[in-house]
Amino acid sequence: MKEADRHTLERETMQQANSQRAQTSCKSTVYDILYNNPTSKSLIYGKQTEETALKCLELKINCKIQKCGLFIDKFIPYLAATPDGLIGSNSIAEIKCPYSVKDSDTLEQALQEKKLPYICEINGVYQLKKDNLYYFQIQGQMHITERHKCYFFIYTPEWTHLEIIHYDNVFWSTTMKKKLKLFYEECLLREIIDPQYSKRLLKSDIYEPAHIREYIENYKKIKNNKLGNK
Repeated sequence: MKEADRHTLERETMQQANSQRAQTSCKSTVYDILYNNPTSKSLIYGKQTEETALKCLELKINCKIQKCGLFIDKFIPYLAATPDGLIGSNSIAEIKCPYSVKDSDTLEQALQEKKLPYICEINGVYQLKKDNLYYFQIQGQMHITERHKCYFFIYTPEWTHLEIIHYDNVFWSTTMKKKLKLFYEECLLREIIDPQYSKRLLKSDIYEPAHIREYIENYKKIKNNKLGNK
């Protein structure tokens, strides 16, 4: 598996745990994991900038960051994580080099221009939103690597942002674990064993579990009824 594929698998799988809406189809996520090969300016920029960002973080924390490969969960072997690096015996590094803010002079400017939707300010402290995909991704990485601290680092040529995020076992157990298992067993595995997309190259052909189809139909009915009552 290529490095880009590993990151895509991790990102899209963790994104499914982040989906709070039962009426959301799983077809797009399955497609992105199995068939999509994303290439964009943001991905290219992130790849080109990551090495510089790693060195910058090493200087900030005065510690060597060890590069690593793919980690497989001990108890759920279809869950995997690829942190950007390991720090000591108990920490990981997760680095973001967002293309959207490469020309922003300050973090404050980037937030004012709404270019960092995953960062919020609470009591004067800038931090990663706990309902964002990146937070889910980091919690998943810490659980799978069995480490308890993450150095979340945003790098730009003009400014940086460093935040320490701690592992939350309750969050993992109650919010993430069940959703990830359901997604793999009911959505992803079905398409791996009996591919439907490859027959006509239509995303709509990808299998959708009955309970998701039912939720989607019920949601549409409720929405249409609300519109009809206006």
